Amino acid sequence: MARPYAFINEHMQTYPMLKSSLSLGRNAITKFDSLNPHIRNTMVLPGQIVVVGNDSTLSCTAEEAHLMDAGWKIRHVLASSSASSDGFILENYDLLQRLLGNA
Repeated sequence: MARPYAFINEHMQTYPMLKSSLSLGRNAITKFDSLNPHIRNTMVLPGQIVVVGNDSTLSCTAEEAHLMDAGWKIRHVLASSSASSDGFILENYDLLQRLLGNA
């Protein structure tokens, strides 16, 4: 069973551009929009979390839900940060990587 994972977006790009750049299986591409409502229909900023689902099932798993929650939290931190997103990411990259490792 393929595990879901998340990664930190590294540069500003449109959501459709990001989605098309990923090599996703049939189930993962079907779930991608549902797993990423925190970045859907927006410019995806550096530092935002992108969730890639488990390709073996169409159902949302507990691990995917946990990754989605992390994505929302990071989005809120970036939105409320008075510094630019790029500065926030550079200053907190290690913390973000640990959060993803624990997700």
